[in-house]
Amino acid sequence: MPLGVLNATPSELSGYSPNDNNKRDLIFEVKVEELPLKDDGGRHVEPDSLPECPEKYNSELDNDVRDQNGELTVQLATRPRFREGGWGWVCVASIFVMNVLMAGPVNVFSLISIELQIRYGISTQAAGWVYSIYMVLFMLSGPLCSVLCKKYSCRSVALGCAFSLTVGILCLAYAPNIFMVYLGYSILGGLSSGMHSLVGVLVIGEYFNEKRGKATGLAHSGKSIGQMLYAPLFSFLFLYYGYQGAILLVSGIILHIFVCGALLRSPRTKHLIYEKPPTSFPLVDDAVANEPTIDVKASTNFNHEKRRQNVGSPDPDRKDDATTARDGHDADSRCLTNNLRRLLQKINSLIDLALLKDPMFMAYGALLSSINSMSNSFYNSCLAGIVKDKQFSRDQVALLISLAGGLGCLAKVAGGFIIDFRMLRPNRIHLSMAMYLIPTLMLLLIPLIDNKILLFVFWLLFTMGSSFVGSQSSVIMVDVVGVTRHASALGLSMPFRGLGILLGPPLGGYLRDVTHNYSTSLFACGTLNLVAIFVVEVMVLFNKRKLDKIRKENFAK
Repeated sequence: MPLGVLNATPSELSGYSPNDNNKRDLIFEVKVEELPLKDDGGRHVEPDSLPECPEKYNSELDNDVRDQNGELTVQLATRPRFREGGWGWVCVASIFVMNVLMAGPVNVFSLISIELQIRYGISTQAAGWVYSIYMVLFMLSGPLCSVLCKKYSCRSVALGCAFSLTVGILCLAYAPNIFMVYLGYSILGGLSSGMHSLVGVLVIGEYFNEKRGKATGLAHSGKSIGQMLYAPLFSFLFLYYGYQGAILLVSGIILHIFVCGALLRSPRTKHLIYEKPPTSFPLVDDAVANEPTIDVKASTNFNHEKRRQNVGSPDPDRKDDATTARDGHDADSRCLTNNLRRLLQKINSLIDLALLKDPMFMAYGALLSSINSMSNSFYNSCLAGIVKDKQFSRDQVALLISLAGGLGCLAKVAGGFIIDFRMLRPNRIHLSMAMYLIPTLMLLLIPLIDNKILLFVFWLLFTMGSSFVGSQSSVIMVDVVGVTRHASALGLSMPFRGLGILLGPPLGGYLRDVTHNYSTSLFACGTLNLVAIFVVEVMVLFNKRKLDKIRKENFAK
């Protein structure tokens, strides 16, 4: 809808004078909608279908449509928003429980990996593909989840994913071969788990604005709690019920997320509250308002040269040129080029592709992110096998995973406070690289140590360092590319992270199958991490002025 509509008859236009403000009759019809997605009867609907603002809140224009300074102004309509919290806290508790229940099959997959190798007689590399495919589809499920939530509702998607995830977990117990495990657990379970996690983020975003960070942190802390609880639980179930019975019981536990998903009700219309924004804003500059919109005399002169042009048949020369262009391929090629240019421009408007030419982003967001994801995915999928080679029992492995989950949760919380210290802000990138060195050195030292106590300490240090840098990677990305390019940088870094997750477990498993130990895989991961850290530090040195400028702009905002 246009902001301004000029209503005037031809007779009034003929008497129009740009310096005569009293003879203008301006009628402005304004409707401003800035409304979030909301739920209506269990369905996600667009803002256009929201109820109109009540009459008592409607803004009315002054007759003069000018403020005290003589500027042409217009008043905005009120904007509705949802009440903060309310049922949203029930949703936060529900999402917390869901994260606790869903954390098991992912965070303790290293225990399942050993059983898969024994049950199906497969190599470590083949077992690594189960985890890789699961995690890649977990990360790629976002677009599908957004479409389904828009077409149906967050609650419907959560209920459907609860059922499909349970079926995927059951495939671990009853699949006749490893390919059915790939199809059931990796593909179906990965998509369902990823969409279920994203549904929680969407629901929290609908209910919270000022307290969104706290609500998100409380909800997602359930993942670390789940890792602490599931590790000893899996060990107990494997001991007393065997592999198949343990998976069957775990799938029954996970099915309880169906109840949690039923609580994810989106906000209702009755929860809307209307608040008035600033009363008015300048609509047209005064200098522009005093200029004539059209040349009235020229438009009413029927002898004007533009009105006397021949409007009959086109010039024969032009017709021949057009025919020649249609017969050739030049017009088609130009059309294709223009379409490709428009497509690239549209993509570039959504995500800043120029970041791929930024050396700092390619060093931190591409190289380091992919190598770190590769190392962490290999660690998560093969931890039980690595410590088993060091003569650890199954109960000791479960204890290690449980302690790692608790310390990882503490490291994430502590990292948020440490990295925000005012005195550390100018050197946050160097601090992050120093924290990256901790898990890197642990990867290089663990193959050289046989003492169980030292191995326990080193593995816990690895987990704490990885949790710290993983939780604060988005904060460091702001220091690398700036606030305005932050969203694009995170989006572009996801494919590189996905590539690392996809290749980490299979490549590490392949090296283990060839060398018959995990030492080579650990040395390779540690060496690659050292190279990536060195490259980032060199890029920081060569781009110091640019990074200082970005930091000043960030804190200025």
